[in-house]
Amino acid sequence: MGPGFESLPGHPSPQLRSWLRVVFDTLSEGTDEQSEEVTILQLLCIMNSNPYYVYILECSDGSYYTGITNNIDNRIKRHNAGKGSRYTRCRLPVKLLYKEKHSLYKLAFRREIEIKGWRRQKKERLFKH
Repeated sequence: MGPGFESLPGHPSPQLRSWLRVVFDTLSEGTDEQSEEVTILQLLCIMNSNPYYVYILECSDGSYYTGITNNIDNRIKRHNAGKGSRYTRCRLPVKLLYKEKHSLYKLAFRREIEIKGWRRQKKERLFKH
């Protein structure tokens, strides 16, 4: 790692540093140490400043809806105002049962697709302990 990496905000864990190293190496081979530090800082800012959430709602008919958003409170309000998805519009009100925070949209999107493929009982294991 370049000089100053350990002084970045939040003192990244060894696992995060390792992951960032892989991402950084993929994005920019052969850069100088100053630009390496800037790129890693940019990656940390992207990961921490705009989290995405995968969420599961219970609709008024008892069905579940799984979605993704970067503003969970606003999204629930929009669903309950009838301005969310077509599926939830005729199943109001909806109630938040579960949410999961992700640092990158791509990771949240993959998780949303994974959860949508599950049967009801498996989804319930996430929020019913």
